[in-house]
Amino acid sequence: MIVGHGVRERSVVDLLRTAVDVVLRRYRCRRCTAVMTVGPAELSPRRRYTLGAIALALSLWSLLETAGHQVRARVSAQRRIGHEAAGGTLRDLGRLADAAMRNTAYVGAKLVERSAVALAVRQDTVEVA
Repeated sequence: MIVGHGVRERSVVDLLRTAVDVVLRRYRCRRCTAVMTVGPAELSPRRRYTLGAIALALSLWSLLETAGHQVRARVSAQRRIGHEAAGGTLRDLGRLADAAMRNTAYVGAKLVERSAVALAVRQDTVEVA
């Protein structure tokens, strides 16, 4: 039997680069005590950006071959950037592409190609360091 277990807020960034607080409903199973969270379909577990913003970023990066720092400027709500982003790289795009390939039955050839390149660059960077 599933019963209500309260609510929690989660801050996400949407397509308009706006940080939005979303209220998520929590439920608990009385039998096994598992807790589950239910929210809008636009949200992805453990991701700060909505699925629309993620799709936009991956489209810009893989289909239009936009550089990582330019994708970040178009999609990110943050104005201050860390050391890695300042260097022009954005490893998260490669990670998002990898996740998309694992979770999607069909992924365009360009996305696969760019993800493979990002993975190879990441592996070369690790070997050099």
